[in-house]
Amino acid sequence: MDWEIKKGITFHHHHVSLALIFVVVLVIVIVLLVKPALLGFKVSSEFDELKRSAPEVLKELDDLKSQVVIANTNLENCKSLSDDYVVDVSLEKDNLLKCENEIKQLNSNLEQAQKKFDNDLVLAQADFDQKKVDTGLELGQAKSDLKTLQSNYDTLVQNSANNICCKAKVDNPNVKFYLVSGNRIVCTVDSGNAINC
Repeated sequence: MDWEIKKGITFHHHHVSLALIFVVVLVIVIVLLVKPALLGFKVSSEFDELKRSAPEVLKELDDLKSQVVIANTNLENCKSLSDDYVVDVSLEKDNLLKCENEIKQLNSNLEQAQKKFDNDLVLAQADFDQKKVDTGLELGQAKSDLKTLQSNYDTLVQNSANNICCKAKVDNPNVKFYLVSGNRIVCTVDSGNAINC
């Protein structure tokens, strides 16, 4: 076949449209085929710059993927522990608030008890002071009464001894003294209290 251009052939716009579509499809196919090749060439050049082979880089990439999986697992574990700790901290915070409220209540009770104790102490001290005064007065009165009783007793003993021993002096003129022994008056000639006859 000869490729002669025939004269008189005219291109219609649908022929031009088909040609343009064909060219566009051809460019897309070339781009789709050439792009991976260019990408492969570029990656190969970068491997050469890194002085590593593709299998080494793929092995490192697999190792990194494994490390990412492990890191994600550890992250999930940390998140779980963190959630547990948040719950624990929340519970401890609630317990701490309860303890603080109990401490406030106990301090309030202690303050009220201290006030009551101080008031009771003031009342007890006033009562004690009054009883001390009353007891002092009673003691003074008792001492006075004891002195009076002792004086009356001494006078009674002296008068009784004078009566008894003066009568005994009639029988024994040497009787000049008396003693009180065993709740009895004993007349003596040499020691004791003097008699008045």
